Amino acid sequence: VAREPHRGGRTSIVTQQQETAIVDMVRENNTLTLKRIQTRVLADNTIFNDLHTISISTIHRILHRNLMLMKQVYRVPFQRNTNRVKALCREYVLRIQDYDTANGSYEYIFIDEARFNMIKRRRRGRNVIGQRAIIEVPGLRGGNVTMCAAMNHHGILHRHAHLGAYNTALLLEFLNSLYDVLVQPDGIDNPQRVNHIIIWDN
Repeated sequence: VAREPHRGGRTSIVTQQQETAIVDMVRENNTLTLKRIQTRVLADNTIFNDLHTISISTIHRILHRNLMLMKQVYRVPFQRNTNRVKALCREYVLRIQDYDTANGSYEYIFIDEARFNMIKRRRRGRNVIGQRAIIEVPGLRGGNVTMCAAMNHHGILHRHAHLGAYNTALLLEFLNSLYDVLVQPDGIDNPQRVNHIIIWDN
């Protein structure tokens, strides 16, 4: 977005180069507060050497003029963008493409697990102004219920709920039960049986 030329009135204390530097500063670290931007600007003796003071409102107007608005911060693990992870993602996509173009019959099975807590309580209440709405609750939240389920493109194939966390023994038991659902005893040696590809979000 190009900056419009000055059309009279009070001139800006910030040059176009300095304004661009402030915008680039926020792009490099978009969690900077206006106060921290002000501190960095006044401490910079290279680009802002002729700028001895700048208000927070001026910085806010500069960012707003360049469409830099306050937004929610989304945290992305830095490992996700490494070359190793990108290579693994590419290998995964190529493998799926090989399955899709293969002569055999393949079916994708998606497995995931999630934990739930059965304790329910109201999060909002009423009280007089100036006092918190407080309720007494037990010190323990209650046990977590872990649900593990497998599904394909047609629907749920198998599910199992467990009070507590899932461990290796429970996962192996779940996979054995899923195998019994997918593979019938008389179809083990069938050359036309469907090959199942397990995709586990873990």
